[in-house]
Amino acid sequence: MAGRLPGIGQSGDEGIAEINITPFVDIVLVLLIVFMISTPLLMSKSLKVSLPHAKNTEEAGRVTLSLFVTADGNLLLDKKPIDEAGLKSVLKTLAESETPGDAVISADKTVPHGKVIAVVDMLRSNGVRDVGFGVLPQSSK
Repeated sequence: MAGRLPGIGQSGDEGIAEINITPFVDIVLVLLIVFMISTPLLMSKSLKVSLPHAKNTEEAGRVTLSLFVTADGNLLLDKKPIDEAGLKSVLKTLAESETPGDAVISADKTVPHGKVIAVVDMLRSNGVRDVGFGVLPQSSK
């Protein structure tokens, strides 16, 4: 923008009538990106689930159901406690809405294999065909 020089009948004491919000927008966008990156990391660390490590992992895309099985065998659906009857109700609603169901199960590494298989069986019997398992990528040492 070009500055104005005081002309005839104008004094040089007039303030700037425009506000430049570009720096403000830049700061807000940077903060948004920082929060978008840091929030999932903080949320995943808040759960008491010790995931196993695996060498060959891939990132899951859009996930309909995110299930957690804690070390004491409790089920969490989207990080909220749920019992098996409640999970069956959610799965029935999902099947009736004809939404393609997929799920990721993040089970603590101390959970018995049978408990995880029971959850997978419950998902499969209620129409969820794509089931993945949450793991941590193994660090290269």
